[in-house]
Amino acid sequence: MFFDNDPRENRTIFMEPNGSLYVAGFSMTDVVYRTNHGYDEVIRKHSHTKLRAKDSSTMQRYFIQRDMLKNYENSKTQISENEAINMTAIMGAKEHRNYYSCK
Repeated sequence: MFFDNDPRENRTIFMEPNGSLYVAGFSMTDVVYRTNHGYDEVIRKHSHTKLRAKDSSTMQRYFIQRDMLKNYENSKTQISENEAINMTAIMGAKEHRNYYSCK
């Protein structure tokens, strides 16, 4: 479990298939948003699951969610039911890479 602004999330480094590393975690104040990947250091130490490349669908959706939350924060837009449903729908678009389309 992570908390808002949890430094453990910021220390999550994943490796690309070519061996290059990238920061895969971005904690935020007053935001508890998660992924189904093992970001916790203890889970990652004991996990046999391969981590995802930065351009993978699952990682792109993690970054999209971060960007959407930052945009709401920067525009001082309160997240209502409609915004929450929109974010959920975008995160659920797993079968194609056009996350903002409604297929």
